[in-house]
Amino acid sequence: MTDKGKGGGSLSDKLLGGLGWIALGTGMQALVRLGTLVVLARLITPSEFGLFAAVMTVVNISEILGNVGLAPALIQRKDIDRVDMMTAQTLSVCLATIFTVLVWLFADAIAALFAMPEIVPYLRAVAIIFFMQGLTALAKARMSRDLHFSKAAKVASASVVLGYSAVVLPLAWLGWGVWALVIAQIGQSLVTLLLYSLYYPPLPGIRFSLSSARRLLSFGIGYSSSTAVARIAGEADYVIVGRLLGAEALGIYSRAFLLIVQQTKRLGQTFSFVLFPVLSSIQDQPERLESGYGRSMTGAVFGAALITVPVCFLSEWIVLLMLGPQWTAAVVPFALLGLGIVPRTANRINAALFQASARLWTSTALQLSNLTFLIAACLIAAPYGLNAVAGAVTGVAWLNFVVFTAVIMRAQRMRQSHLLGYFLPGLLGAAIITLVALAGRWLAVGTGAGFWAEGGLLLLSMLLALPIVLMLPGRFLGPHGDWLRSFIIAKLRRKKAPKHK
Repeated sequence: MTDKGKGGGSLSDKLLGGLGWIALGTGMQALVRLGTLVVLARLITPSEFGLFAAVMTVVNISEILGNVGLAPALIQRKDIDRVDMMTAQTLSVCLATIFTVLVWLFADAIAALFAMPEIVPYLRAVAIIFFMQGLTALAKARMSRDLHFSKAAKVASASVVLGYSAVVLPLAWLGWGVWALVIAQIGQSLVTLLLYSLYYPPLPGIRFSLSSARRLLSFGIGYSSSTAVARIAGEADYVIVGRLLGAEALGIYSRAFLLIVQQTKRLGQTFSFVLFPVLSSIQDQPERLESGYGRSMTGAVFGAALITVPVCFLSEWIVLLMLGPQWTAAVVPFALLGLGIVPRTANRINAALFQASARLWTSTALQLSNLTFLIAACLIAAPYGLNAVAGAVTGVAWLNFVVFTAVIMRAQRMRQSHLLGYFLPGLLGAAIITLVALAGRWLAVGTGAGFWAEGGLLLLSMLLALPIVLMLPGRFLGPHGDWLRSFIIAKLRRKKAPKHK
C-alpha cells in the first residue's frame, strides 16, 4: 500500500514533519514554563496559585464553549471557500464578544461556585482573553489546514516567552501576586493574536451566509460538545478541590498538576494538533487511516511511557528542585498524577481520530461518562485529602482510555489484535528503564550516597538505559515499533552524517 499524500509527500512524512516542528516548539515552551515556574514558586504563595487556578479553570472551559467548533470545522471539511471563512470569522468574533460580556456579568456567581469571592476582579480582567481568542480562531484554523506547523510552533513559543514569562517574572518579583499571573496570561493571548495576524491577516469586511453557517455548525457543534465535556472533565477536579479543600490545597494540587500533567499533556496536544488535519485529509481511506492511527498511538505511548518512569522515581527530587521545600505536600500527588501520563497522552490520538472521522456525538457520550466517573471519584476521595484525589483522577484517566480505545477500534473496524503492538515498544522501554533505575537505586543505597547524589545517580542510570531501548530487536517491538525505532536511528545517523559538497 502506498502512503502518498498531496504534493507527493507520504503520510508518515506529513505526520513526522509536523510532529517534529510542533514537538520542538512544545519542548521549548515546556522548558520556558518550567523555568518560570521554578522562580514563581518562590515568589507566589500556594493560596495565590490556588486563586489563579480557579480563574484559569473558567478560561479553559469558556475557550471551547465560545468557539462552538468553528475553527476545527474549517480544518475538517475537505472543501471550503472564502464565504465559509468569512462566516466563521464573523461568528467567532460575535460569540467571543458574548462570552466576554457574560463572564464579566456573572463573575460573582462563578466565584461563588468555587467559594472564592476574592477571584471576582481577576475573572473580569481575564474576560478580554475570550475576545482575543475569537479574533485569533480563523488564523489558527487556516494555518493548521495549510499544515504550516513550523509557523504555529514559532507563534506558540514566542507567545510564551514574550507574552507570559517576560511579563510575569518582573511583576511577581515586585509583589503583584495573582495579578502578575493574570496580566501575563492576557499578555500571552495578545502576543498570540498579533503574531497569527501577521501570518494570516483577518479577512476584510463582515459577511454571513446561513447555508455556510449550517455546514460549519453541523460539525462544529458536535466538536464543541465533545471537547467542552472533555475540558470540563479536565477542570472538574480543580473545582472540587478548591471548593472542598480550599485555595491553599488547590494551589498545591494545581502546581503538581501543572508540573507534570500540564507539561506532558502538551505531548498529547502535539500529536492531536498535527493528527487532526492530516487524518481529516484521508478520512475516506480506511487503510491509511488505520496506519496513521497505529503509528501515532505507538509513538505517543512510547514517549509517554519513557517519561512516566523518571517522574515516578524522581518525584521528590523534582518537586524540591523545581518548587522548593515549602511545596513538599505536592510530592505524592505529583507521582500519582505521573502514572496517568500514558492514558492522557494516548487519548489525544483517539480524540483526533474521532474528530477527523466526524464521530463527534459518540465522543461526547464517552466524555460525559468520563466526567460522571471523575466527579464521583473526586467527591469520594476529597475527604481523604489531595493524595486520594490525585490517585482517583489517575484511575479514571486509565478507565477512560480503555473504554475510549475499545469503542474507537470497533467503530473504525480496526483489528483489535494490533492494540498490543501499539503498546509493546512503550512497555518494553519502560520496563528496561525501571530495571536500570532499580539497579541505580540499589547502588546509591549501597554506597551511602547522599540525597542529591542518589537523585543524580538515578537520573544518570535512566539516561544510560535509553540506548538499550533503541537497540531492541525489531521482532520484540512489532511493525509500528520497529518502524519508529528505525526512523529515530535513521534521523540520528543522518544528522551526524558529514555533508558532501
